[in-house]
Amino acid sequence: RAPAPPAAPRDDLDQAIERAVAAKSMGITPEYGAQLRAAAPGLRIDDEDLMGLKAVGVTPQWLSEMVRSGYRVRHVEDLTGARAVGVTGAYVADLASAGYRNLDIGDLTAMRALGVTGNYIRSLKAAGITGLTPQRIVELRAQGISAEALRGWRTRPVHLPRVGAGARS
Repeated sequence: RAPAPPAAPRDDLDQAIERAVAAKSMGITPEYGAQLRAAAPGLRIDDEDLMGLKAVGVTPQWLSEMVRSGYRVRHVEDLTGARAVGVTGAYVADLASAGYRNLDIGDLTAMRALGVTGNYIRSLKAAGITGLTPQRIVELRAQGISAEALRGWRTRPVHLPRVGAGARS
């Protein structure tokens, strides 16, 4: 009886077949991979990355649009997160028109995920609330705080008890 072949090559072959079948079922072609890599030169995109990108709807056109918007994406995960929540070139332009340019892709993703729009930022500015970081805007939006609500808080005097006032020993 002949000895059994080593398990590793068979496992590698099985994994390669599974990846090829998954890629084919998702519509991933060599052209798709080449177009994505051309759209973001310098970004390492492997075959596993292609599946994740395709799953959330990343197209070569979308990636080109993001690169043209000034984003130098360093990690594929940044792309999948941004695309999954709907970050687009138009969204980037909307925030830029409200004064928020050159945002980090993580900030963009968080802002989009929570529904921060250029109009929301403009409403804050109209209420005299300026200079907020993207994180602070996300925090406000996550809590459902409107510019009008903030305006009310800013105009009310804050009365804090004095240290030791009312304390009994």
